[in-house]
Amino acid sequence: MPSTQALVLNEHGCLCGVGEAGEIVIRTRYRTKGYLNANESDARRFYQNPFRDDPDDLLYRTGDGGRYAIDGTLEILGRVDHQVKVRGVRVEPAEITAVLSNHPDVRSCVVTSSKDKDERVFLIAYVVPQGADGVEREALVGYLRDRLPLAMVPTAFVILDSLPRLPNGKVDRRALPPPELDAISDERSYAAPRTPMEKTLAEIWVSVLGVGRVGIHDEFFALGGHSLRAMQVVSRIRDALSVELPIRDLFENTTIASLSVCITEAQASGIRGAEMDDMIREIQNLSEEELKAIIEAESESGSDA
Repeated sequence: MPSTQALVLNEHGCLCGVGEAGEIVIRTRYRTKGYLNANESDARRFYQNPFRDDPDDLLYRTGDGGRYAIDGTLEILGRVDHQVKVRGVRVEPAEITAVLSNHPDVRSCVVTSSKDKDERVFLIAYVVPQGADGVEREALVGYLRDRLPLAMVPTAFVILDSLPRLPNGKVDRRALPPPELDAISDERSYAAPRTPMEKTLAEIWVSVLGVGRVGIHDEFFALGGHSLRAMQVVSRIRDALSVELPIRDLFENTTIASLSVCITEAQASGIRGAEMDDMIREIQNLSEEELKAIIEAESESGSDA
């Protein structure tokens, strides 16, 4: 439209740079002057342009998130008021919905958020399957993990025959049934630690995450883990098991079962490395005559050493 600007502003009301996400704000002379009988929230959508000293120059907060590309294209990222922080990561559920809707067995879907009994935010995916056979939760989780960061993979999946709709066709989020919280914690049956190392790791996770118990197949980030807690876990593993574990290994091995294997391999590699160091030192201390004698003895015995 002529005489119209679409600005992208951050939470402090400053212009965002190229590629930086913020709220889309419209400046135009073709706007309404406000909402009729507006409540306080709606009234705040219209405010004076902070970049000009003109009380009649109003900006309109759209409530949509967006960012400008280098070529000037304005990309809409979804509703700002739907953004949530999950495990310390700011997440836009609309992005997850867009990815999940491309799954071949999904006819329609929507991703929202809620809080558990400990007030921790978790994501819920409401899914309408494409066919009568339905769709498996594990298949959806695997599909999303291949395409999104772990923090953006929903904890709960609710299968519906159809999504509730408002008269304008949008999803009626208030009519979506809440997931069963007990089912969320029991989606994967509890598997107790089997080895001393798994028991040690489980004790560390219980302490750091503040949960009652941890099974060897439970996901670290699904239990409320985040980067800071991951650093705490790595520190306690170093103290308890004398292993210098890169934090990357915890992000790549998010269950006790897989992390235990990773640590075992790291320990074995460390032992082999120590043995090799000892062997090199022994060889360095041998004289040339002693080395020749060892080589001749090995040759006569037919060894491949």
